[in-house]
Amino acid sequence: MLNSGAFTMLIQSSQYKVEIFADDTYISLPTHNLRAYSREYKLGDYIASCYGITVNDNSCILLADGSQTSVHEHSALIIGDDLFVAIGNQICCITLPVLELKWNIKADMAACFGIYYSELNKCLISHGECEVACIGLDGKIKWSASGKDIFTKGFALYQNNIEAIDFNNQKYSIDIENGKISLTTS
Repeated sequence: MLNSGAFTMLIQSSQYKVEIFADDTYISLPTHNLRAYSREYKLGDYIASCYGITVNDNSCILLADGSQTSVHEHSALIIGDDLFVAIGNQICCITLPVLELKWNIKADMAACFGIYYSELNKCLISHGECEVACIGLDGKIKWSASGKDIFTKGFALYQNNIEAIDFNNQKYSIDIENGKISLTTS
């Protein structure tokens, strides 16, 4: 059973106002859905997370596998006319305002907790449960790095590095350029 997400994310760019929300009542049978969507994108073999997205009069539903994720402040971001979304174990790119799926990739084996943008390096950073990944705006993974345990205790993006903290409170510093990971002390 999917957890009902109460959080709605509103992203405003210079041209678009985008709404993203968990739609855990969605079923792939049109007669049973509480909401109708213009487009449906199934990003995997089974459904763990469902996000509805609306902009202007367009709408879509993203259905992703991996571990269940919820909508929060780092679930999506806009760069130009592209909306980047972290859902389940996927990162996807959707064109605005028509909400057409441009690409999607499995960025973590379990869950993508959030997506960030490094302006300096012109790349996306995925905060995954098991891996931190650097992704080009074209959807290609440049590098990924993992630690001794899952990255659930903290995450921060800085100009040249990323700090990720695992389940055992071990801090890691990850170089944004090359993905080199090193342990840090408190």
